[in-house]
Amino acid sequence: MATTPAPKQNPAVQDVVDAFDELGETYVQVGVILERLQSKGFDARAAADAINEALWSGRLIQVDDRGSIRRGQQPAHDATQLAQQLRAEEVAAIEAERNAFEWRSKAIANVQRQLLPLGNGQPTEHSLRELDEADLAWRTAHADVDRIVAEIRSGKRR
Repeated sequence: MATTPAPKQNPAVQDVVDAFDELGETYVQVGVILERLQSKGFDARAAADAINEALWSGRLIQVDDRGSIRRGQQPAHDATQLAQQLRAEEVAAIEAERNAFEWRSKAIANVQRQLLPLGNGQPTEHSLRELDEADLAWRTAHADVDRIVAEIRSGKRR
């Protein structure tokens, strides 16, 4: 009887960034990076936490409500440019969280319509997968907003 090796437990932020870079794309869906990390033997929950940490740290940035992310920005060279980048990041983070929340809400409603008494009681795999993706996108966007709020409260942002 063949045994399956136990998954690695804790990918680091650098593992997430490396997985992103290995894909060779400018924009990548969060789920693709998650799958990449799982294929390297990392536990799914730990990989999702590491992705959130990479987003929180600014090493990766979510750019839309569907979970597309890109590499973090290069440091600004002057205070005005930095302030503009921070404001733009704040607006984008709030918008991404709102869009992800709407997507998640629609996915929840879609699954609920398939449950009894409205549906046959068996949500489709597609609907459940969409809900999982929407939930991950919202959690990721929410973590980004939480990071920004923490930076504002700590005085790192003005």
